[in-house]
Amino acid sequence: MIEFRDIVTPVDCEVTDETTLREALEIFKKKKWNLLPVTDGEQNLHGVFTRSGLYQMVLDGSPLDATIQPYIKKHVRSIRIDTPYREIEKIVKTSKVGTGVVLDEQNKVIGLLTKTDMVGALLKSANTLKDQLETILQHSNIGVLMTDGGMQVVYANEAFAKISGRSVDSIMSRGAGRNFSRLA
Repeated sequence: MIEFRDIVTPVDCEVTDETTLREALEIFKKKKWNLLPVTDGEQNLHGVFTRSGLYQMVLDGSPLDATIQPYIKKHVRSIRIDTPYREIEKIVKTSKVGTGVVLDEQNKVIGLLTKTDMVGALLKSANTLKDQLETILQHSNIGVLMTDGGMQVVYANEAFAKISGRSVDSIMSRGAGRNFSRLA
């Protein structure tokens, strides 16, 4: 099972009410994040400064030394690091927000969770399950032949090859279709 802690992007910079537009621009450019968690000096969450807020500051003609304070969104949903993984999946599936702020057990900002992080973790999990299933099938005494929707052979194990009297390579190189009955 994937650990939530393993898919969180760590926040290693400090953004406060006093951060300037120039500093925020530099962080956005370097980190490529969609939002910056705004904290006090002790990592307590005060809000977020988003790319939309950044764009609005530019459109409003704010000088580079202006603070981001008026553009900070104060009402922010956050996720605690001890939230069960299944709950995280539900939140990500239903959220219209692409990035969430992650808090530790003391409610201090420790990271960000992006939908990209979550999709990557789900793909990694699926690949791990696929590898485990293939290992089981390779060592099974049960003959297994799998085809896709077009009846093309996509998997055959050694047990099936032994039963059919053919090598796995020769089975995999043939389309199942009309020749399926001749494989076994």
